[in-house]
Amino acid sequence: MAPRPDHLTARFCRTTPAWLGSLVGWLLVGMAATMTSAPARAEQGGAGRPDEARGVFVTVPSPITSATFQAVKRECETALRNGAGVFVFDIQPGGSDYGNCLNLAHYIEEISLGQRGTGQGVKTVAYVSGALAGHAVLVALAADELVMSEKAELGPIVSRDERFIGRGMQTEYAELAHRRKPGYEAVVLGMLVKDYRVWKVQTAKGTRYVLDEELKKVESEEAVRSKEVLIDKGQLPSFTGEQLREIGLARLIAASRAAVAEAYGLPPKTALEPARGDGQIKAVHIRISGMIDPLLDEYVRRHVKAAREEGKNFFIFEIDSDGGYARVGTDIAEFIRDELKDATTIAYIPDRAISAAAFIALGCDRIVMHRNAKLGDCGVMFGQQGSPYQYVPEKELSYFRTVLDTLAHDKGYPPALVQAFIDKDLVVKEVHDPETGGTLYLSEEALAEKGHEKLQVVRTVKPAGRFLTMDGETALGLGFSSDVVDNFDGLRVAYGLENTRITVIDQNWVDTLIWVLNTRFVAGLLIVIGLIGLYVEVKMPGVALPGIVAALCFLLFFWSRFMGGTATALEILLFLAGLLCLGLEIFVIPGFGVFGLTGILLMFFSIVLASQTFILPHTPDDWDQLSWNLGSLLMALGCLFAFAFLVSKYLPEMPILGRMVLKPELVGLPADDGSVAIAGPLDELAGQLGVAVTSLRPAGRVRLGDQFIDVVTDGSYIAEGARVRVIEVWGRRVVVKEA
Repeated sequence: MAPRPDHLTARFCRTTPAWLGSLVGWLLVGMAATMTSAPARAEQGGAGRPDEARGVFVTVPSPITSATFQAVKRECETALRNGAGVFVFDIQPGGSDYGNCLNLAHYIEEISLGQRGTGQGVKTVAYVSGALAGHAVLVALAADELVMSEKAELGPIVSRDERFIGRGMQTEYAELAHRRKPGYEAVVLGMLVKDYRVWKVQTAKGTRYVLDEELKKVESEEAVRSKEVLIDKGQLPSFTGEQLREIGLARLIAASRAAVAEAYGLPPKTALEPARGDGQIKAVHIRISGMIDPLLDEYVRRHVKAAREEGKNFFIFEIDSDGGYARVGTDIAEFIRDELKDATTIAYIPDRAISAAAFIALGCDRIVMHRNAKLGDCGVMFGQQGSPYQYVPEKELSYFRTVLDTLAHDKGYPPALVQAFIDKDLVVKEVHDPETGGTLYLSEEALAEKGHEKLQVVRTVKPAGRFLTMDGETALGLGFSSDVVDNFDGLRVAYGLENTRITVIDQNWVDTLIWVLNTRFVAGLLIVIGLIGLYVEVKMPGVALPGIVAALCFLLFFWSRFMGGTATALEILLFLAGLLCLGLEIFVIPGFGVFGLTGILLMFFSIVLASQTFILPHTPDDWDQLSWNLGSLLMALGCLFAFAFLVSKYLPEMPILGRMVLKPELVGLPADDGSVAIAGPLDELAGQLGVAVTSLRPAGRVRLGDQFIDVVTDGSYIAEGARVRVIEVWGRRVVVKEA
């Protein structure tokens, strides 16, 4: 589908009749007005909720400047006075100056050791969620513990083009590593200086990381069981979070701030992203209920974008639904993830989020549930009306597997549990990792892979034969939800929003109107009335009212479809192009041929496309939707033909209304004034002069000698009594212009 423009423009030739211009104008004005937790949870979950400690998240923006250092320092001093015991430094990716990074690293070291006047040290944690390179690595190394996300990387510290690294800089890095990361001095120097080779050496005393010179000393003093090069000369490596965890530099992997908060026993509200703008939390509460369909998708998108324009940075989506279209559910989840990536998003489930509704919850940063609420049971099915529903084949299911796996990794939900929502045959085990002490959730296939031999199976979380469905307590125990609350006020307390004004968004009269206009009955009625209005306007030119009614009907039809998410600018342009072609055929180009047929096809094609989200059907649901749309259009045409038949048969005989119809004269019968009307060949009339006996708007009647002829003009208006000349004759069609 074509992207939606901010406005549409159209230009018609001067021969366009008034009603056609009115229709186009209404459409354009209407459209213008419309447009005017995861790995961390997986490793730590299932062990119960630790006692909540007092802590604070401190965002370290990039680049780290002197102003940045002072701002971080002020925030930390305030937290120290308030008794915070855990400091999580969320270090943003980007390059930074060495001197400022060194100052901030020393400051973090000082508060860790209790050298900032409190007399008692605090736990400091560096959280790296992206690619952290340059001297900002120094800040990460200064904390007591390092936590990485799956996508994060650490290093290189300097670029390959940097030829000279001063001895003083090397000393600072080595000494800081010795104090804060003892045993890893060689690894840090290997990330800093490309002339060093770093060895991983196994001896009876354990694993050591040494440089070339130290290796000789180790080999002379101890029995070396094995050795391998970790960093070779000429390399300036970067390490992933998993690699750093394997060598012992990173404590754990956490997909989000919420996962870090959970791992360190901090309240969920401490992990809230920093408020944008003036630093205040600006919250909005959006209710999602009923059928998950394209109308709801557009409803969510419309209100989220409006809230963003108002500066909202904290979104609570209250989800209460039994599901709907699976594809729409994943589309909404991806929209929330992408559109609100710099805001805090919470899915609040007071009763149920089943099937496609559960997908929406996966697009949020955190899930909060009532203890008896239900989440899951997302079997993807298809079917047609009158036939039983069936589960989609594996080929179709692979799309949802990919999307849900991405959402799980992006938002920190255990991937195996997410896959169990849609795969009833998947068996998920809870396993214990003796090396890290963490808890994992793995499928039987993943558990059988190489490298998982040491994992200890605790229990089967989800057996085969059913889709995973969780209540609030179960979701909390599995690390899927971050809180269980009794009501919405409980959520406010859990996230420190008791005194925060929350804007509530629910369906208003516009949303209700859009829903009503998109129902099949009302949409079909608009098409029927619109087509009849066009027909009447063509048959009785100059009346205008039928044309205005038709314009309003098609305006409401395309506006509701546009707001419902099934129509874009493409369908609107196709409909306008069809009207233009039809107008040219009727009023400008004699005969009925290419332009007329093209116009009708374009109009019908645009109406069908505006009623669906696809061009060509691919699934049984698509075929069902297409057949319904075509059937509705054929029924509308049937109503139009029936109306045309009744009008042609009975309207001329009706009082008052009968005067609006031009009655044809039979061959050889006298006209009203005693002259003769003709119905034979009219070719000999070309070039003759006559007088208009009615107003030509552009159709009407003229007198040529003693004959009365039904004619049309070349597009201009000709008043009654004006002299006219016949300029063209096509069969029974006579075209005149003012003489």
